[in-house]
Amino acid sequence: MTTIFRNGRFVSHEWNCDTGTHVDELIDTFDLARYWGEPLESFNGTLGELLTFLKKNDVEGVSLIEHLTRSNIEPFLEEPLLGEVKDDDPLDFLQIKRWVTIEREKDGELVLENHVDLTGKKHDNPDNYGVEFAPLCELAHLPLIVESKATLTDNTADYSTSTRFVTSSITLGEFFQAVFDEVSFCGSPAQRDVERNSLVDAVADCRKDLNEEQP
Repeated sequence: MTTIFRNGRFVSHEWNCDTGTHVDELIDTFDLARYWGEPLESFNGTLGELLTFLKKNDVEGVSLIEHLTRSNIEPFLEEPLLGEVKDDDPLDFLQIKRWVTIEREKDGELVLENHVDLTGKKHDNPDNYGVEFAPLCELAHLPLIVESKATLTDNTADYSTSTRFVTSSITLGEFFQAVFDEVSFCGSPAQRDVERNSLVDAVADCRKDLNEEQP
């Protein structure tokens, strides 16, 4: 069984051996917990569509997701999602991806680090961009893409590192955790805006100092 997001809703996607076909069934917010450990096969939508789905559904279900992700989701559902989409939008889409790192401790023990995160991406640039300071109205229109390849970094060999890409599924729970870990990194939307303004002011001060130092 897998889950899919399409047309603004989550559905379960299960093979029926009797009919030889896949059977799709709508999942409401509360029942998402039942599918928490199931693979998310695909997400066809934007961040705004995900948040709108949560906004439209029952409060009890949202509270359960808050409990499972250990994030305070409610303030983000109250935040406006509509904003001006700029022609020079710095990002093309948002990506959910798994990262795996293998390290060797001094005693020879192998340590595996495994996490799934949300980053901003551009089509013509492989770099990953943090979006934790961005208001949701600047992100809501961006497609949310689940990457099927994980990056595996092996640091166990002496003086060398190998990186390869391996097929990896991401569960529904890991998906939600990655989204809300990133957007709530600074705390509530109000706390995020304070941090963002402080960062903008610091950058402005640095630029001012550099201009004053120019001959």
